[in-house]
Amino acid sequence: MEPKENTDMQTVRVAGRKPNWKIPLIFLILVVGALTASANEPDYRSYFTYPDSQIAIDWGDGHSKATPFKNHSVPKAASEIPSFLGGAGEDRSGRSAEVHWRFVQKTDSGDLYLISIYRNSKLLKEVPILYIGSTIVGYDRDGIKVTIEPVRGTG
Repeated sequence: MEPKENTDMQTVRVAGRKPNWKIPLIFLILVVGALTASANEPDYRSYFTYPDSQIAIDWGDGHSKATPFKNHSVPKAASEIPSFLGGAGEDRSGRSAEVHWRFVQKTDSGDLYLISIYRNSKLLKEVPILYIGSTIVGYDRDGIKVTIEPVRGTG
């Protein structure tokens, strides 16, 4: 006798095993969680005239890059504006160098940044930079170079 083909839409149990409903449930929870998290994430790009930019800092043999809109502090209240800031530096042979950058504000002309240069924990210089969407070297002295540039592939 040949096995009968199951043509109806009933669930077929294999050797008394129950269908495993946990895997689809876990998958559903993960998908809904991811969609909810991304829906609740504010669009930090909207704070910038040119959000597809990066800040490159070179000093001695060190190098650092940061995407400003990704470097933010989350505001405590919905009415607060997040802070966008970062930095890099080194302490070698007793001569430390640090570069801090801070996004100040979006303007009609571009994005205004403030670059702070420190040597041995003392403020050496503060340089405002207006980024207008193309590569600009904002500071290039004392072995430190700060460049704001478009992220490759975006401009």
